[in-house]
Amino acid sequence: MAVIPPADPPRMASIISGSMQALFTALAGVTLLIALAEVTFLIGGAAIANTTLVSVMERTQEIGLRRALGAGPGHIIIQFLTETAILGAVAGLVGATLGLIAVITVALSLTWTALIDNWVILASPAIGAGVRLLAGLYPAWPAGHINPIQALRR
Repeated sequence: MAVIPPADPPRMASIISGSMQALFTALAGVTLLIALAEVTFLIGGAAIANTTLVSVMERTQEIGLRRALGAGPGHIIIQFLTETAILGAVAGLVGATLGLIAVITVALSLTWTALIDNWVILASPAIGAGVRLLAGLYPAWPAGHINPIQALRR
């Protein structure tokens, strides 16, 4: 058994200070990212609704044809909500993957151990799909109630 003397106090204080500075820098970065994510969430929801609404306007003849062939309003609404949910789930998965890569990169660069809860990775596609569903409700409702005769005349 060997006895290892502790490092001298000034050197130990320098090591602790460097680690604390890196920790606070990382926490400040995470806080900034969370604030940006909240703003992006609000703007993103409006952008998603707008994009879906433009998609509905561009696909008016397709919707009219489906309605003329017997599709009910519910079928059209479900089609648009399914499309938006799938896109949201894919976006959530991509975001979770990029976040995971960022966490691992920071942890490796600071020689830390990366700890990531599995629920965060698994919840991201569900949250993305939920956000897209909420944003897609507004455009999907009018899409389902398009008059097929007027839509086919365009």
